[in-house]
Amino acid sequence: MPKRLILTIVLSCWSQLVWADAASDCNQDKDTGLRIDGCTRFIKQNPRIAGAYENRSLAYLDQGDWDHAIADATNAIKIDPRYGPSYQGRAFAYARMGDYNLSIADSTQAIKLDPKMVDAYQMRAFAYAKIGDDDRAIADLTRVIALDPKIAAAYDSRSIAYLNKGDLDRSFADASKLVELNPRKATAYQLRSVIAAKKGDYDQSIADASKALEFDPSLAAAYDSRSLAYFDKGDWDRCIADASKALERDPKLATAYDRRGAAHSEKGDYGQSISDASKAIELDPKLAAAYNTRSWAYVKMGDYDRGIADATKAIDLNPKLAAPYNSRGLAFTKMGDYDRAIVDARKAIDLNPKLALAYGIRGFAYAKKGDVKSAIADYRRQLALAPNNHLIKEVLQHLGASP
Repeated sequence: MPKRLILTIVLSCWSQLVWADAASDCNQDKDTGLRIDGCTRFIKQNPRIAGAYENRSLAYLDQGDWDHAIADATNAIKIDPRYGPSYQGRAFAYARMGDYNLSIADSTQAIKLDPKMVDAYQMRAFAYAKIGDDDRAIADLTRVIALDPKIAAAYDSRSIAYLNKGDLDRSFADASKLVELNPRKATAYQLRSVIAAKKGDYDQSIADASKALEFDPSLAAAYDSRSLAYFDKGDWDRCIADASKALERDPKLATAYDRRGAAHSEKGDYGQSISDASKAIELDPKLAAAYNTRSWAYVKMGDYDRGIADATKAIDLNPKLAAPYNSRGLAFTKMGDYDRAIVDARKAIDLNPKLALAYGIRGFAYAKKGDVKSAIADYRRQLALAPNNHLIKEVLQHLGASP
């Protein structure tokens, strides 16, 4: 946030004490209400001092009064249009109100006036990230780091932007730098835990989440991250335990309900899976993964219509998520609709070529349609991804093929 101005003026004798008191109150930053009052008194005496409006704008920012902060910053800019911090203060207020394009415009003007204003690059990066422009956010954060390599928040934000882009190596490197700069900050380890899990390094993810919990045992997100790593490792019991701990600390954490539901499904407890997934959907109706979790449980319980409905909802919410096509494809095979099963399994494979079960679903559908050659090819692909699955070997043998 921009720093306050120190008001320096030549005072007339008759008003010296009055103005001095007002200037002193306007300059101090320990009492926000007193600062607003002091600046207001000062402005009444001389409405053409930009610094008084700027200081009062900063006080309003401290109070979260964005409208008054913007009004005062605008007045300061009218009086002195070349003072960058006024644009920067207004950019902050616009961002907090969700007016990210206006925030970007003001931060850009602040940067033009002072190309080394670190706060302006940070603010603009924040706004770019909010509108989904991760490339520009990364560019601004890189400039921040070039100006001051010790600003930990820049590595934090850039790591998240790289994560959004799927650049896991750069994301992990920035998270590691964040840990280096803040070795006792729980959220730094938690962020790196999430990235490590995405990279498939589940042991690193678990270690980082555990470290985060050493520094902050109340951090629900760290239990949630560790739960994800345990899930991906196939350790359903530990996944459930950590998801439950996350929910004890944050009962509104939809992802924890969803993951716990998925783990219960893997253990064959489909009723509990549906219950947890339904709670996740209640908390976050746009969480596509939760609809898929519930879809899978419904299909496994033989409720194919509900399974298909939930999978279709998940696809509507996130068409790039492979798992719902897989779930719906399985439901279609159970219903004997092999053509639709093949279409959905193919889509799942297109989105995630390493989704072993999708090859199995498509292979089963091909076999049922009498296309043994295609079935064998798919089962072999499934076996290559899941070499310890002896059932696939038996199916191949039944089809008259070697693994």
